[in-house]
Amino acid sequence: MAGEVAALSEGSGSCILMYDPVTVTLRGWWQGEEKYFRATYSNSCVLHRQTHAVFDF
Repeated sequence: MAGEVAALSEGSGSCILMYDPVTVTLRGWWQGEEKYFRATYSNSCVLHRQTHAVFDF
């Protein structure tokens, strides 16, 4: 992953086809390098399937 959320492989499982958009933003430092990530997912299930536990807080 090397600090890149977009590099995560998509998890398994299925999500309902309900459009309830969720936008997430991540900003921080990884091994001395500033990282920024922003994305919108169609719903929270899709967010968690694609980003695993990164946004579980």
